[in-house]
Amino acid sequence: MANPKVFLVSCGKAKPLANALKEAIQEEKVAKVEPWYTDDHFVAGKSTQDALLEACKYYDIALVLLTEDDLLRKGRAAARAPRDNCIYEAGLFTGALGLEPERCLLVSFVERKALPTDLDGIGYIKMPKPNRGEPLDEKWLTENCFAEVDKIKRSIRQLGLCHTRPFLKFFTKDQLLDLEQPKGREDGKLTAGEAVVVNSAEPIEQKDMRFARTVMDNIFSDVKYQYFFHAQKTWATRFVLLFRTLVTVGAIRESKKWRPEDINSDAKFLACLKDCKVDARTAIERTRK
Repeated sequence: MANPKVFLVSCGKAKPLANALKEAIQEEKVAKVEPWYTDDHFVAGKSTQDALLEACKYYDIALVLLTEDDLLRKGRAAARAPRDNCIYEAGLFTGALGLEPERCLLVSFVERKALPTDLDGIGYIKMPKPNRGEPLDEKWLTENCFAEVDKIKRSIRQLGLCHTRPFLKFFTKDQLLDLEQPKGREDGKLTAGEAVVVNSAEPIEQKDMRFARTVMDNIFSDVKYQYFFHAQKTWATRFVLLFRTLVTVGAIRESKKWRPEDINSDAKFLACLKDCKVDARTAIERTRK
């Protein structure tokens, strides 16, 4: 049986560690590992995005090395975080490798709570914390990470080749908003009776009222929505927040005070909600369907 092909993602500063990890995995001929900086898809004249999309079609597994490179501030708190491009590529490969998020393995020096919730469900291997100023190279990996490297090898053996690779199209939020409408409106592709399947840690419509309004318009036009919160501990809370948003928007939609231009104005939206006399049961019943 052919060995799986593994794409290794890292930031530029972590190249010595990426090289060491590659050699450790290939030592037992578990897989063919290719770091991003030696991959043949990244050639002059081709954009990084195009190269990544080509790589998504070729590799069976993605190893994403997350090192503490940036300082991330949340309110008054600060924490070390990986480079944005590593997070982006983790999400990209998760979608590209089918409905098996574990095919994207996060080899992380960063605490899981410091990572975006969209990465929940992805394979996560926590690396030991190095001493301050200690170089992350082959010597350090050999002396400190035997158990972690062994776990990576076992995961690769278990995953094997990817046979469920979908064909991906990528859309911006505005493009998705145009497409996710009934036929005859903008670039809409939906008809009554069809279903929209959403697999996301945090659906756009949970926070974007404009998108929530589009979803409720579709639901009232007999388009069904199915939501999957894959392998998330907080799925119940997120579902309640999503449901509350949709029902609120649906109730206002049923009132006579609905004005599309007000939907993204918090003040006008709250005023409309306060004045809304229509019971929300109609919106709830439509959402349940």
